[in-house]
Amino acid sequence: MPTPSAFTKLYRFTPSRAAFTLEGMQRALAEEGLGLDALRDHLRRTQALAREAQALEARWKGPRGDVIYGPEARRLDAELDRVLGALDASLQLTLRAFGPGSPRGDAAVDARECLFPHGVAHVIRLPYVEAAEQVRRLLAQVDQDPELAKSLGELGVAPLLERLREVHARYVQALRRPPPLPFAEVQQAREALHERFCAVVALVVGLGALSEPGSAEAQALTRARHVVAEQNRALGIAHRRRRRGEREHEERAVAHAAPEPPTEADVAAPGASQSPRATRATLLGFRSAYAPARRDRTRARWPGHRQRGLGAAGSGARRPPAPWQGEGRRLRRPRGRRDPPRSP
Repeated sequence: MPTPSAFTKLYRFTPSRAAFTLEGMQRALAEEGLGLDALRDHLRRTQALAREAQALEARWKGPRGDVIYGPEARRLDAELDRVLGALDASLQLTLRAFGPGSPRGDAAVDARECLFPHGVAHVIRLPYVEAAEQVRRLLAQVDQDPELAKSLGELGVAPLLERLREVHARYVQALRRPPPLPFAEVQQAREALHERFCAVVALVVGLGALSEPGSAEAQALTRARHVVAEQNRALGIAHRRRRRGEREHEERAVAHAAPEPPTEADVAAPGASQSPRATRATLLGFRSAYAPARRDRTRARWPGHRQRGLGAAGSGARRPPAPWQGEGRRLRRPRGRRDPPRSP
């Protein structure tokens, strides 16, 4: 059985473009008294299908790069660090206010040692999952020790503990990412949206062709068709530009390819085939194109080529010292004096 897309010459609209186009069609048909309530209902349901396809695409794409957790986990991690810092600072201020040796000061010291044995900075600097586990251990320790819970209540940090529980629960939920969505579901949603969108467009075109010319209904349907035609034309321009860009890229790649080496006839008789200037340009282009290969061959033939301190053959042997150079040290060459003549 042929599908609605077989009767319409439409590009495949993305879910975002389809939702935008359907919204424009709804505005074009918003006038009351046209008798198009069924068509508007089809437009609303198709737009809801487009929104669902958008959500599936966003879930399938996910974060780009090597991102493990989303921005929500990063925000909750900072909030969790602030709550932990406030809890530790509250215990420190209690100790400074009442002083060591007092009942409240000793209770604050004991609470800090139980909650943060290595300091609060150790918990804050941990990775996401390890920090969540350390906070879970802290809260479990408070629940399992009634005396510690009573002492913390007397110190006035019970509201901070409740806030810590709330943030920790949301933090753990943010760290548990859902499994990746298979692309088959996204493709199925796209196909369903495309077929329904083509059916709605065919319905608009058919009603416009069967309506009374010049009536309000015909004018509204014409505006709706104009919205679809504009977006379809924009998609066609984008596709043509993409194809033209691919062709231009291929042409540039061919134009920038290394030229073939000139033949002996071109070098021996440049005027026979082209002008001397063109022949010189051809030779220069050939030289610049094949310069890296020539340089590599030179380095392979003479490994010590243009290296300071090495012999001409690149064997690693140093050059013989000059007459003004000593055995173990480099002396300054005397000015105004020539080298002594060598003995035969």
